[in-house]
Amino acid sequence: MATVSYNSNAIFIDNKSEIIISGAVYYPRATPAMWPAILRESKNAGLNTIETYVFWNLHEHQRGHYDFTGRLDLPHFLDLCHQQKLHVILRIGPYICAETNFGGLPPWLLDVKGLVARTNNEPFKHHMLEWCKVLMAKVGDYQATRGGPIILAQLENEYNNVAARYGQEGQAYVQWCASLAPILGLTVPMIMCEGQAQGVISTLNGFIVAKSVARHRQHHPNQPVLWTENWPGWYDTFGYRHHTRDRREIAYNVMRFFAAGGTGVNYYMWFGGTNFAREAMYLQTTSYDFDAPLDEYGLPTGKSRHLGRLHQAILANKAFLVSGRDPKINVLVPPMEGQTLPQLAVYNFKHGNESLLFAINSQKIAADVTAGHKALHLEPQSAQLLKQAGDRTRVIFSSHEKPTRLISRNWKPLDLDLDWREFAEPLVRPKLPGVTLDCPVSMLPHTRDLTDYAFYNTELTSAVARTVTLTLPMVRDFSTVFLNAVRIGSQPARLLENNSGEQWKHTYRIPLRKGRNTLQILVSALGLIKGDWMIDAPMTEEKKGLIGHISIDGKPVRLAWQLSVGLMGEYLRCFQEFPGQLVPWCRLSPRTAAPLRWFRTTFGSLSADALGYAIHPGSLCKGMFYLNGHHLGRYWQLPALEQKEAGDENVLIPGSPVGEPAQCYYHLPKELLQKVNTLVVFEETTATPRGLHVHERTTA
Repeated sequence: MATVSYNSNAIFIDNKSEIIISGAVYYPRATPAMWPAILRESKNAGLNTIETYVFWNLHEHQRGHYDFTGRLDLPHFLDLCHQQKLHVILRIGPYICAETNFGGLPPWLLDVKGLVARTNNEPFKHHMLEWCKVLMAKVGDYQATRGGPIILAQLENEYNNVAARYGQEGQAYVQWCASLAPILGLTVPMIMCEGQAQGVISTLNGFIVAKSVARHRQHHPNQPVLWTENWPGWYDTFGYRHHTRDRREIAYNVMRFFAAGGTGVNYYMWFGGTNFAREAMYLQTTSYDFDAPLDEYGLPTGKSRHLGRLHQAILANKAFLVSGRDPKINVLVPPMEGQTLPQLAVYNFKHGNESLLFAINSQKIAADVTAGHKALHLEPQSAQLLKQAGDRTRVIFSSHEKPTRLISRNWKPLDLDLDWREFAEPLVRPKLPGVTLDCPVSMLPHTRDLTDYAFYNTELTSAVARTVTLTLPMVRDFSTVFLNAVRIGSQPARLLENNSGEQWKHTYRIPLRKGRNTLQILVSALGLIKGDWMIDAPMTEEKKGLIGHISIDGKPVRLAWQLSVGLMGEYLRCFQEFPGQLVPWCRLSPRTAAPLRWFRTTFGSLSADALGYAIHPGSLCKGMFYLNGHHLGRYWQLPALEQKEAGDENVLIPGSPVGEPAQCYYHLPKELLQKVNTLVVFEETTATPRGLHVHERTTA
């Protein structure tokens, strides 16, 4: 059994000070067969710790039904970490953000009367505590204090994002979270990032946090400085460009952090993985690549190789950084006005008769300096790490060193004979469960977030044939209107991540015929929000569907509505390998151009030795992919617009051109492949899968 403690310099494990080099690897975003290789590659890149959130929304998607199997087998994941001698930071949440559906909270919380999440609310605290007890019964023995790998645990997450909304009640809730340790049997130190409670280690998140270290140490003089989330890229949303971040700039900022007094860094994400099924937050792409050091398929990249050399250099010299002595700083160019760090400086950490030197140039111009006895040329915004022993000084890492071996990967289309069958999703749906409404309301109480889809059905009567303006007052997220079984159109053309009333109001011109007209409005959701700010209200006010009375030519119309939940194809489970006679599949017609269709094909075995496989959707537009009965995720091939980047100091670089979808390749996990494979697609528009190809990941 180990002891875990800390002081202002470091985390101590069995009374030995540690530098934490950690990477975020989230177990549900990979298949269990991928976990061992991901952890091995992480170890090879110099990590000594793995960080993971715990996904309450997946483990208890339905109230009282707990799942710790397959991708959710957290105990097995922790076992594998332990086998690799990797520590674990367990971020329990249960609110985790993480671009996951509802920020990690289970959607059934929306049904609990009087519940408001993430504040001093008794119903929420009751359910949160019950879940945490279930979780700790599963993983409590994996704490380092009981012989396991977990060295730190986090309850709550980035509370500063919502603190102003909840005020004193919010702060009381955060302190209550900290008080749960003895109740839950947590015997390792607790951390909280970006919003903390007394008795808990406060940590930093961001692209660049070195500039915050001095102030952080002033406010928390008895705690080590830990960087919980160092973002090596950014997440992607449908309709906007893919994000990347340069490995040299990341290394430079990590070196600045350690020179300023940091003692632990965690890359969020180290391996991003895949948002399978419907597990992504609102508008998040199925890929969670994050431009991470290990790519979506768990493969090493030039970024992991580059950062790995830095990690090995730091860990080999950790004694210099945890000795408790502040470095001697030779300031060559002082900080700019309003800044805390020098623009050009050499930091000298002494230990015994040797020194570890950080030469850091934060200017936008190159500089020549002398560190120890060595003359250096520093590129703009770069750093070099040196070891000095006596009269000898040598560079052991440079943020801008050239790679010794480039890693480049491509996609190769496979020549598969895909013979497609189709099944038209019927608009008349007598077998599906329905409910009568006096007014359209949120579909979530009826869908239980088990489907993205619901039909709102009604009738309009007109004395004469005429074209009118139909206004839907609030649609969350995407509407397709059918009048008399004919598709009128879909809205909006694209969506914004942070919702606004402008994109919720949809307007159509519809041609009414004389007499009775059948109006059907299919609403499709694109995931639940991840935080309050996305709707400017508490998360528990989240809604999906058509909400409020519609208007005809500007006048509200009160009608009787029938809400029909889900799709017939979902009800018949036509995505299963052997749907039998329940689904009337027919050969794909070259002339058909109808919306709402299911497509099915089969293909033979693929080599298990390939680096990975993916689907390129071809001309498909928006829908879902399934492989051998497993839901692979949503697709939306929306051409990307330019957008303001999420980072500061221009650390993010667009990695895909304007006009190209943020995601073009959709992960086909090798673990799910069989001798005969069944691929099923649901497409919302009139597009067909004729241009779809399966691609193999290759090394260039």
